[in-house]
Amino acid sequence: MAVDKYLSTTAVAIQNDRQRPGNTVQSLAESGFDAWVKYWRATEQSFNLESDYYSKGANVSLLLDLEIRHRSGTRTRSMM
Repeated sequence: MAVDKYLSTTAVAIQNDRQRPGNTVQSLAESGFDAWVKYWRATEQSFNLESDYYSKGANVSLLLDLEIRHRSGTRTRSMM
């Protein structure tokens, strides 16, 4: 995948995640927990009341990875 296409696709995914109303109601951690205890099933109000742990988890993981790379100067483990 070309860099521009990847960045565009990632930007759309992050924007969609930011616009999901359920993210203001439920944290990523709560969403992940509920997936285990409630055997997560979509309802008519899922979009408005719940965070999507798949898409939000992917976005948070990407941001964490980028932050680690930034702070470490992208050093690999063997170089640290």
